[in-house]
Amino acid sequence: SAAKHAKGTEHSDVSTEYAEQYMSQLLQTNGGGVVDIGEATARIKEIMWNCGSLVRSEERSKEGLSKLEQIEKSFSPLMHFESGADIRKVSKLRSLIKIGKLLLNIMDYRKESRGPHYRIDYPDIEEEFRGAIVSKYKDGQISLELIDPAK
Repeated sequence: SAAKHAKGTEHSDVSTEYAEQYMSQLLQTNGGGVVDIGEATARIKEIMWNCGSLVRSEERSKEGLSKLEQIEKSFSPLMHFESGADIRKVSKLRSLIKIGKLLLNIMDYRKESRGPHYRIDYPDIEEEFRGAIVSKYKDGQISLELIDPAK
């Protein structure tokens, strides 16, 4: 389980330099600006419903990722903070983008149908995908690793 994996993982202290770098990355403008947070949130919900619900495919995952990246590029947390926007709403939108991208990447990674989740392009259960998928986010990149449930 995720709890067992986290318990067995060594954690390190965060340096001030790393924290400053992380906050700088967090507040990058990416060329984006101020967006309608409610509208962007509704678009993300629609994207996840259409591209990440029970019936899945690589094509739908890629389409959803592309759409989320468009929203992400149009959105600047820093410009929202500078304009006095509600920090909770800005943070929620940023989190929805990151979580949506993570979920779509995981859905694309698991090349099988399992439980109620059906892959049009991979209709069978594949034992090689039995287990938990652990995600790591570093330097703006998501990496995924399949963890054997027996360990």
